[in-house]
Amino acid sequence: MSDVSLPRPSKLQLCADQSGILPVLACDTCRRRKVKCDGVTPTCGNCVKVQVRCEQPTVDYRFLVQTNLSPTSHSLPLPTSSPPRDDKPDAPKGPGAKRPRSEPSPSVGNGHDGHHHHGSLEAAELAQQPPRDALTHPTVAHLFSHYIVVLAPWYDLNDANNTFGNVVAIRALDSDLPVLFRAIIAFSACHWSRVTDASVQNVALSFYSACIKDLLRALGMSSPGPSSTGFSGEFLAASCLLRSYEILSESMQSPQCHLLGAYSFSTTIHIDLSAWGLAQAGFWNYLREEITVGLAYDRPVRIPSQDFTSLHKMITCSTISDDMRANLITYILARTVNFHFAQAQQATHLVQVQGAESPGRVDQLHHGGVESTWEELKSDVQLWTSHLPSTFEPFSLAPKRAHFDLFPSKWMIRPWHVSALQYVSIAEILLLLSCPSSTLPDQSRRSQIQQLTLRVCGLAFTNDNIAARVNAFGPLIFCGRFLTTREHQDALVNMVVDFSKPTTWPIKDGISKLKEAWRSYDVAESRYTNAT
Repeated sequence: MSDVSLPRPSKLQLCADQSGILPVLACDTCRRRKVKCDGVTPTCGNCVKVQVRCEQPTVDYRFLVQTNLSPTSHSLPLPTSSPPRDDKPDAPKGPGAKRPRSEPSPSVGNGHDGHHHHGSLEAAELAQQPPRDALTHPTVAHLFSHYIVVLAPWYDLNDANNTFGNVVAIRALDSDLPVLFRAIIAFSACHWSRVTDASVQNVALSFYSACIKDLLRALGMSSPGPSSTGFSGEFLAASCLLRSYEILSESMQSPQCHLLGAYSFSTTIHIDLSAWGLAQAGFWNYLREEITVGLAYDRPVRIPSQDFTSLHKMITCSTISDDMRANLITYILARTVNFHFAQAQQATHLVQVQGAESPGRVDQLHHGGVESTWEELKSDVQLWTSHLPSTFEPFSLAPKRAHFDLFPSKWMIRPWHVSALQYVSIAEILLLLSCPSSTLPDQSRRSQIQQLTLRVCGLAFTNDNIAARVNAFGPLIFCGRFLTTREHQDALVNMVVDFSKPTTWPIKDGISKLKEAWRSYDVAESRYTNAT
């Protein structure tokens, strides 16, 4: 099975209040000081503020069991139509959209025999069946196919081997460990319910609940089940799939809650990042998910404790594949995100403590290794960029549509080229924002950030790959705040709304953040104009 093993935890916690908010994983330093910890690793916000060593707990798992099932809501419906496929350009893109009459909806069952034979089964009971038994139901079979065709590519963004489409789908059929199968059906039913047919929502809830119990059993929280040894990659992959379920269902009130399960598995097992397998695919998906949430909500990234030595050596290697190069910039960006938001948090704290009348004292931020860390990150970004092969160059700069020339067109060959170039652009923006001793004039810095932002937007708009667009939500929401013209702002909002239709990605909060940032910019510009 997997090439890694899951150690038996020595301390397990299951915490959730009635509101569904999962407490964060507090560091030992905050626990001793009896203050609330934000759970960020490797250094939490409190420890950054008071400039003390952040001691992380060795093992501390947290999962949230959240099911909105009622005793009468378990019946398993048959969907009315099939969700849109990524490979169908004319497929409906909005929730509730119907297929054209010229294209008959594929049947979920075979009508009189499949529907009536299985329609009375309850979703909760079906979620407890072995995978191949559950797949005899036409609804479940169609949901499984929907994952393989439509959803798995989201996770294979930087993976030429298509591990989530191939390995995950095959291992999901293993009756000895149904956690992957249940995660797949939960995620697929959640997406399907938002795109086409809301009646399968109860299917999603039932399989989600069953999958959560599988993960808890793996951590020793429930009745004895299959040994977790050798299945670490499966549990990590299932946690990543459930994160997407929770994001799409908008069932969590805190963005930091989504990733704690995946963090628990990714940080307590050894993963050889120089190799490739299910555990590695799960790790890189987890890190991209963390970056998406971190950029969208202006918070640091939880980077699991792994040996990253091999990654630094691979940056200059000429033989590594392009998809692995995209993973390398993912790691560099995660570190850059942490550096930027740690600096921002500390600056805000110092201004609050010392008073806005003494901004010069914020220079205390620049003591110690801040400048050297910034230089190291800058060097890594430049080193990664300088060793890119020609395949990372756009194959065309021709405009995609005449009326969308607001964003520069950059046609790329593969989706990992899109994500990688967006990530390096975001890293460069963060470095410009957090430069500790830059002599670059503010106007020049703003101009560079503006060009990098347009580059991120152009890459997103030009390339139609759905996986790349899903991955672009975080970068677009973060850098979109730096767009200064109404034309660019309106174009970005329209683009994000368009991307959200086939993916059903929740964008309301992101657009609100963008509009708030633009209003603040307009006010600041108005004050500057009046003052001059």
